[in-house]
Amino acid sequence: MVPQTLTHTPLHETLTRVAPLNDHLKVQLGTPDGDDWFSPAAFLQDETVLETLWTRIAREAETTDRAYLKQSVFGAYIWQLTVCGVASYLIARRVPDLSATNAMLHLDDKGWIDAMALLTPRFACLPGDPAAGDLHATVVPDDEALRRFYLQVLLTEHVEAFMDAMKSRYKYGLRAMQETLSDRIAGSLIWLLKDLERKAEIHAEVEAFLSLLPFTSKSGVLEVSFEGQVEPFLKRASCCMSYRLPQHGYCTSCPLQPEEERIRRFQDYLARG
Repeated sequence: MVPQTLTHTPLHETLTRVAPLNDHLKVQLGTPDGDDWFSPAAFLQDETVLETLWTRIAREAETTDRAYLKQSVFGAYIWQLTVCGVASYLIARRVPDLSATNAMLHLDDKGWIDAMALLTPRFACLPGDPAAGDLHATVVPDDEALRRFYLQVLLTEHVEAFMDAMKSRYKYGLRAMQETLSDRIAGSLIWLLKDLERKAEIHAEVEAFLSLLPFTSKSGVLEVSFEGQVEPFLKRASCCMSYRLPQHGYCTSCPLQPEEERIRRFQDYLARG
C-alpha cells in the first residue's frame, strides 16, 4: 500500500497513468513490505543476490547454458528500470529518480524481477510541467535533457556496475550487454508508442535516445510492409539466446536470422492478427 503522504505527489499521478500500459510493469512508491526485496546498491556489491537471480532463472528454464543465463540475468535486472523510465517520459514527460539508492527491486521465485519500489517521489520534468515547482522536482530545460537525465542514472547507477559484476563473475562481454540495453530502450519506445497510437514519433524518439548512449548500437526500427501498411518493429542487435534451449528455436525478431527472414516472420505474425 502506498503511504498516504505519497498518494498526492506528482510522481504517484504519473505512475498511476503508466500502470495500465503493461501488466508486468509494477512500480510502487514508498518502502515495500515482504520478502525478496533488495536494494540495487547492495545487490551490485553482494554476489549472493546475483547468484540467487542466476540460480532461479536456471531452475525455471531447466538449463545450465551460460550464454542463455547471462542474457536472461541482465535482461531481468534492467526490465522494470528501463520500461518505467521510458513509459513515464512518454506519458508525462517526467522521469522518476531511478538511482540505486532510491529504487528497490523484487525478485520472484522464477528469477524474474517482477516489481520495483521507489523510496521517494523524486522526479525530473520540463519547465512547463504543472508540477515543476514541486519540492521533489528537478527541472531540466528540454526533451533532450530529460532523456539525458534518465540515461545518465540508468547507466551510471545500474548498468555500468552490473556490467562490472557480470564480467568478473560470469565473463559476460561488455558489447553483449550494451546491445541488450539498447534493444530494451528501443523496444520499449516502439511498443509503448504503438500502444499509445503515436507511431509517428517512433523513429525520432528511438534515434534521439540511442544517439545519447556512450556507444554505437545496431538497434533500430525495422519497417514491415503488410496489406498496404507499414508496421514498425524492433530491429534487434542482441540475441536472447533462447534458441539454445531444447525445442525453442529462433525468435521472430532474432538478429541471427537474415533480415528478410525476420520480415517474413513479422508478416506471418501480422497475418495471424
